[in-house]
Amino acid sequence: MSPDLPTAWWPMTQALQQYRRALTLARTYYPKAFTYFAIASAILLALALLNATVPVLLREATNRLAAGDAMSVILVTAAAYALCWTGAQVLEWTKNILSAAVLVRCDAAFYRAFFDHLLKVPQAELRKLDQGVLVADAQRSKGAFSALTSTLFWIVLPTLIELLFVFAVLATLISVAFAAFFIMAIVGLVGLSVLLSRKAKGIHQRIMESNNQVMSHFTERMRLVEEIKLNNAQPLEQQRFGSKVGGFIDSVTVGNLRIGLLMLLQVTLVGALLLASTLYVVGEVAKGTYTVGDFVMINGYVMQLTMRLALLASVLIELRNHLVLLDRGFHYLDLETEPQGHSTPDTNAEVLFELEGVTYRAEGRTILDNVDLQIHQGRTYAITGPSGAGKTTLLRLLVGLIQPEAGAVRAFGTDTWNLDRTALLDAVSVVTQHPLLIAGSVADNVRYGAKGNLSDDRLDSLLGQLGLDAHASDTPTTDRHVGFDAAAVSGGEKQRIAIARALARGTPTILLDEPTSALDVESEERTIDVLKANARTLVLITHRPSVAAKADYVIHLDGDGTVRMSARPN
Repeated sequence: MSPDLPTAWWPMTQALQQYRRALTLARTYYPKAFTYFAIASAILLALALLNATVPVLLREATNRLAAGDAMSVILVTAAAYALCWTGAQVLEWTKNILSAAVLVRCDAAFYRAFFDHLLKVPQAELRKLDQGVLVADAQRSKGAFSALTSTLFWIVLPTLIELLFVFAVLATLISVAFAAFFIMAIVGLVGLSVLLSRKAKGIHQRIMESNNQVMSHFTERMRLVEEIKLNNAQPLEQQRFGSKVGGFIDSVTVGNLRIGLLMLLQVTLVGALLLASTLYVVGEVAKGTYTVGDFVMINGYVMQLTMRLALLASVLIELRNHLVLLDRGFHYLDLETEPQGHSTPDTNAEVLFELEGVTYRAEGRTILDNVDLQIHQGRTYAITGPSGAGKTTLLRLLVGLIQPEAGAVRAFGTDTWNLDRTALLDAVSVVTQHPLLIAGSVADNVRYGAKGNLSDDRLDSLLGQLGLDAHASDTPTTDRHVGFDAAAVSGGEKQRIAIARALARGTPTILLDEPTSALDVESEERTIDVLKANARTLVLITHRPSVAAKADYVIHLDGDGTVRMSARPN
């Protein structure tokens, strides 16, 4: 689900507020970036003044040459012009180096803010987001912040300062009337650029939406490659993706055509200004009102400022797009985070988990209805029931990942709402039904989340106990790469690596969701025995009677919201 696009022009106060938020993010993650920013801005101001000085020095050199002044004076003036131009180029590249250092930190700050915040968003909310759109929006919004910084401080502000300096020069050396006309013409063209940017708003939005559709489709299908192959659906999927890409091509082509026509209109008007000013100055030079040096200076300013104006026009057309993208990014950063309590769990409490009058509904269906339940330490519990009965929901309630609609869920004697989430998950380990492995070695995955340094001996012991020490390869098991999305390991290996990870954390309590569904009977029995030997309390979701038979208690969900717990005979 993608955030709604704004339908009206941004109020300036709202745009400034969002930009200030982005600056705060950059300052939070990279305080030194503002030192680079201040230096780069100072260099840009100096560069604007130097650029405005170059035509004046060229005027002086031309006039002195035309007047037949002493060669030494002419050479000094010409040298000053050359040195000024060279200094401007040196400052330009120095600015580029510093601005790159600033802008990459702006990008990185947004990436880190996205990552840090989304880790705190409830899983139920994350599941509502289209992952392809999320990734695309994250990439574009971080780029929008950098572009806005560059536009506002390193294009618009230096241009304004340069215009003021040019006005002062023209008013002093030519006339106030000519200077006013010249600047008003430039400002008029800038105003036209703003109007053109309003026309470009809908174009940018359509391009973004089309790109989002391609990204979303691509991301989803890349996760389903095996299913596509097994169902022999490659031709169908290629046709569908080709259709999506075709729509994207049409959207971008038409959009860029329209933007290009707007830019052509801008260039035509700039050319008209250049022609008018040139004809006027030539006429005045012919009359003797202006000198040849004045002609060279004014044309120099026209060429210099029209180039700057062309750049300004393009960034102003993109300005609205950047503001829209920045707002899309903050839509995600404004997602509500999970509640975070401050109480520390009492790991010595006899009652490990407790549900009191708990009711939970999802998608219009009652999953748990007024459930009372206690899970004590030192026991093994098997959670059973038909598919969709709510077994995984119950597990997620126990560790505070979701909250009940009514009733209370307590862990270690404290309501999960009030518990410090980090402290709670330090006290228990969880193996999900579809565990995710990071792209790395088996050792990297087992050590992931382990407290302290897991020794090689302990790692080898865990892998050996779970039957992961043997592999038909010369590569040691610990060094085997699991591949992207665990593509290089089997389903059973994936489950046992996740179980080894849970055991490596060393918590006395482990909760597992279908931990042996991909294992054969022998591997399953060994795995359950290893878990019971290494953990004080186990809570396992299972469909297998053989696993339930090893439990002390069976918690059965009937599928109608009721829960029954029974002790198994010794």
